[in-house]
Amino acid sequence: MNKVKKTLRLSLIPIAVCSLLIGNATMTRHSTVALAVAKNQLSAATEQELARARSATARYHDIAQAEADGYVNIDLYLSVE
Repeated sequence: MNKVKKTLRLSLIPIAVCSLLIGNATMTRHSTVALAVAKNQLSAATEQELARARSATARYHDIAQAEADGYVNIDLYLSVE
């Protein structure tokens, strides 16, 4: 029974990695499309929502601040701007 559990556990690792790669490729494509939208095509409500989101996350541009607030660094860095 332990051998079955170990085999199952080891097989989940490549599945998880593949899932992350596939999901990331999809997100990258959507991010590229989203960046292609000209800023002047966004509604005033969307601009306000983006401003609120940027304001709420600005303090976490510094990893140390996020960790101090209880977030965990998983060593994942995505450059989007």
